[in-house]
Amino acid sequence: MEAPDRTGERFPDHPSWRRDIQFFVEVRAYMAKYDAMDREARGLPVARDVELYLAQLTSSVVETSGVTDLFAEAGLETADLTQLNDALVGRLLNSETPHLAAEALRRLIEKKMREVTRHNVVRRTTFSERLQDLMVRYMRQQYTSAELIAKLIEMAKEVMEDSRRGDKFDPPLDWRELAFYDAVADHGTARSVMGDEVLAGIARELVAEVRSKLKPDWIAREPVRARLRSAIKRLLARRNYPPDQAPEAIDLVLKQMEHFANEWSTTNLPDD
Repeated sequence: MEAPDRTGERFPDHPSWRRDIQFFVEVRAYMAKYDAMDREARGLPVARDVELYLAQLTSSVVETSGVTDLFAEAGLETADLTQLNDALVGRLLNSETPHLAAEALRRLIEKKMREVTRHNVVRRTTFSERLQDLMVRYMRQQYTSAELIAKLIEMAKEVMEDSRRGDKFDPPLDWRELAFYDAVADHGTARSVMGDEVLAGIARELVAEVRSKLKPDWIAREPVRARLRSAIKRLLARRNYPPDQAPEAIDLVLKQMEHFANEWSTTNLPDD
């Protein structure tokens, strides 16, 4: 595959051409990334030409132009999801360059999503899969640009609210406890059978249990991992967690634990 496309630079007197060409370059880049992720997920090697293209993107105009410049190209003045008010939503939906507005919004969601869900395995996976599904449907022409923008706006609002989900519990769950709540609430009938508050209590106990048993060399010591698994299993059984869902929950709790292990296996845990 050749170097990243700079065709738009050859038409300085035709800004509309440059915008359209830039959009198709963005689509090409996204599809290359999607193909690479799909092949990796299926355990297949990534084609050498795709690897080369993705490597070249890091220094290309596609990746370095920045989301602020992309918003400017789309006729918008802000690149901040916190400013996603009715006026901005209206401008997005009525943009003269809807494909660029959609791409700018996708980038902002992706950036905020990584920030909000950086330690939460369940929510990161959920949002990533939803965003990927939206973009694939758009590229298959199942959505118009306006329909995609509307769905992205809806998702952007969910991402912005996600970090505050813990406030609905009594007492509120912090972001660590919320990650473990999602790990046990994400299976079958667990939420409907047990209820949110019971699952929140399990999450608080899991945080305390895991933190108390983690050791600095836990990754290299299988006995430590086995003890952690046994402790989690006993805790879920004691709280009458649905037995048919327990194995999946234990695996996900252990996977979630790995995101905190480096912090929790030391004596000082940051507060934020």
